[in-house]
Amino acid sequence: GSFREIKQIKNENNSAKIQQPTKHRKRYESHNNGDRQKQISIEYNNSQYIDTRKILQKAKIPLPPKDNITHQTIRIPTHQNISNQYGPHPLLPNLSTACSTFRKNTPLPLRMMGVAGLFNTGTNYLSALLEKNCHLPNRSSHSPDYPFREQVPYGKHNPPSTHRGIHSVRGQEGVVDQNYVLPVVVVKDPFHWMVSNCRHEYFLWDHEENHCPNLVDYREEEVLVPVSFEVRYGRETRRYDSLVKLWNSWYGEYVEKSSLYPVVFVRFEDLIFHSEYVIGELCECIGGDEVERIMEGFEYLEESAKSQGIHAGANAFLGALQRYGDPEKRLEGWTVRDWEYARKVLDEDLMKKFGYNFPSWQ
Repeated sequence: GSFREIKQIKNENNSAKIQQPTKHRKRYESHNNGDRQKQISIEYNNSQYIDTRKILQKAKIPLPPKDNITHQTIRIPTHQNISNQYGPHPLLPNLSTACSTFRKNTPLPLRMMGVAGLFNTGTNYLSALLEKNCHLPNRSSHSPDYPFREQVPYGKHNPPSTHRGIHSVRGQEGVVDQNYVLPVVVVKDPFHWMVSNCRHEYFLWDHEENHCPNLVDYREEEVLVPVSFEVRYGRETRRYDSLVKLWNSWYGEYVEKSSLYPVVFVRFEDLIFHSEYVIGELCECIGGDEVERIMEGFEYLEESAKSQGIHAGANAFLGALQRYGDPEKRLEGWTVRDWEYARKVLDEDLMKKFGYNFPSWQ
């Protein structure tokens, strides 16, 4: 058939796992956007067990014996909690179309990949994983034309419509043409993302430590009055009505631009729970090592992608796996009025495109 053969086998605990594909086939030659995602869905059979314990072992994070893992020691998320939030397999919107178009229009020696995303979405984590695991022939991380850039040339947090092709940040001297850089945009579940802004603040908006994310003014009891704020970018300052409107606008702009030039979207949560597979797909996308080779020799980061500052912490990966695998953390610190506003204003098309659902209020 048109898809790689996958054998499903049972381990000693009778939990399903996926054996390595038995045959490699060329990809990214079709412009049908659903082809590669459909293949990913098949390879990640719906009965696939997301083994968080195995993920932590591969990441070299020591754990106590399995029988000793209790609520009083290390809590790790279950397969059900993860798949209920994000589905049982990684989601890579635009992958087939973006990769095939980019490879067709850009010669291999000139291809680059640059990371983009909102604040607090794991952009540094993605760029570090790419640098550690992906390779293109004769292009090292020490050369100016290194293919896996820590950010797009116009700045990873900057909106593309007012910066791409116009603005350039420091460290991009090796980029001859911004069209040679494929943007890989990191998306985070908006509910988790708004909570993360309470822990790591990149911009100022009206909120209190015990009342965050404070989407609507808690002092107004009759109507939902959103809390507006400004964000400074490289070439401009924009005002947003709320954190929800920022998420809608920023990602909506990239989705709109993806019809004009290649853009790949990657969910932050898939970088946690499906790291090997996603990094393999991205590397192969621009002509690097094949997915199978990446997965065989995949290396996790030994420390936080940001070893200093607000993201410091020896157990950063364990903490991320616990937090983003826990559905209760999505509404941590929220009020029912915040939830009502988000449920009303969040862009449903974007939520569907990125595979996120709306949590219920209990």
